[in-house]
Amino acid sequence: MLSKQLLSRFLFLTSVLWGNLLFTPYALGQDRPPQTVSNRLPDQWESSDFRPPRSGSPRSTQSGGRRNPNGSCINSGNLLPTALVPPSRFGITQAPYPQISWYLPPSTAEAVEIIIFNEQDQEVYSAWYSLKSAASSPATLANSVSNQSLPKGEIMSLQIPANAGINPLEVGKLYYWEVSLICDMDNRTRDIPTGGYLQRIDPDDALNAQLGQASPPEQAILYANARLWYETLATVVKMQRQSPQDPTLTASMNTIWTKLLNSAGLEKVAEQPLYLGAANSQ
Repeated sequence: MLSKQLLSRFLFLTSVLWGNLLFTPYALGQDRPPQTVSNRLPDQWESSDFRPPRSGSPRSTQSGGRRNPNGSCINSGNLLPTALVPPSRFGITQAPYPQISWYLPPSTAEAVEIIIFNEQDQEVYSAWYSLKSAASSPATLANSVSNQSLPKGEIMSLQIPANAGINPLEVGKLYYWEVSLICDMDNRTRDIPTGGYLQRIDPDDALNAQLGQASPPEQAILYANARLWYETLATVVKMQRQSPQDPTLTASMNTIWTKLLNSAGLEKVAEQPLYLGAANSQ
């Protein structure tokens, strides 16, 4: 009799245990383990519905196009400034004022300049900040730090400001953004530029409803599935900056970061030791 009771209790506990293991789904608004998020990001960003633009004329498409042959403000062997964009250098966004990001290597540069051009190659926004001191012009990017004191490169991000007197990006229009590392303020031919295209599309109400209920990791997946490069990157950058000093979580977030950059052909940036510097314009 006793053995039957023990067997019955064992079977009951086993069924409860397996039930808990098999039926514990992650709700949309709950945090999904970061390693699971990395598995759900695309392996390759470019696809048949994500093609390079056929219009517009960028001022520069590759970093280093105007480097002075007599010298550079970046040490030999260091990676050049790199726009964080897919191989086509093109990405879409539904944001009226999106965030752009780029890799900035250690250097002896004096400043960084950011310019956004419309389809007519006209400037619609520009800003710059000094790398020599924290205090510079009113266009200084707040919370930035001088890369003079950094042994590592930086991932810098700029949220195009809605309060700078510029109109929101027009839906369907092509824009080009350029970041120039200014090696010599008196000789701008030594600038080291990089940049990328962006195009705004109509907001997706269904997507936005899902985003409103999603955690940041789930938002990154939703943005990636919608092929919204700039939102996907901005979400992952924000998660990296806000991740607590937990070695396990940091390792998982690094996996997500590496997966996203590798999917966009940015393996060299993913290999760099990085500082994630904030750079929101005033």
